[in-house]
Amino acid sequence: MRLRCSPEVEVAMPFLQSKREQGSLSCTWDHELLLGRPGCSSPSELFVTMLHRFAALKRTFKGLAIALVCIVSLGLSGCVSSSGGGLQSYVDSIDGYRFSYPIGWVQVQLTQEGGPDVVFRDLINSTENISVVINDVPGDKTLAELGSPTEVGYLLQKSALAPEGSGRTAELVDAEEFVAGDKTFYLLEYLVNLPDQVRHDLATVVVHRGQLYTLNASTVESRWKSVKGMMREVVTSFAVS
Repeated sequence: MRLRCSPEVEVAMPFLQSKREQGSLSCTWDHELLLGRPGCSSPSELFVTMLHRFAALKRTFKGLAIALVCIVSLGLSGCVSSSGGGLQSYVDSIDGYRFSYPIGWVQVQLTQEGGPDVVFRDLINSTENISVVINDVPGDKTLAELGSPTEVGYLLQKSALAPEGSGRTAELVDAEEFVAGDKTFYLLEYLVNLPDQVRHDLATVVVHRGQLYTLNASTVESRWKSVKGMMREVVTSFAVS
């Protein structure tokens, strides 16, 4: 099943266009990417470990990939307030999250069910956007139990950003962990190659109340140096409650 949004939204979000086969993502592991990483033992042990984690997370990241394709309307659950410094706050009191986004950005009107919870984009640079996706976590696992920042980053890379047959490639540029309040977050940075453009993505992931929350900020590579500070401020403002 392939779900499509408007061409403008598809261009805006390189996570879009996932592939489903019999209700699950078609994914392959390029375990050569993982060899030689600090802390790795043997290639076979690493591959088995990652396969086990993938089996547990497959359903979660399947939902993430699909959610980044077709987007559900927000309804009346969110509100906006100014936070100063060129950013304003968005609060979803029903799903229990909040973040800051640039003043002047507009919320995308979403009409299809089963996708991201909310999307904002720049009025001038319309392919520059931020989005929030929420998925269930199997077995009520914590973020640490899902894997290290690098391991979760590679899972997202293979299952959501650049699944086999998508025509895209993705590189995990950086993966780190930070703590805000009593929550642990992973900050993941990607370079995504589409057939017609190269994009730079920065994502924050956190587990809360048995769900995986992902806030993703995306821009074309040519603008990354100009907006990376702002985008980092946006994704690190993400909070759940």
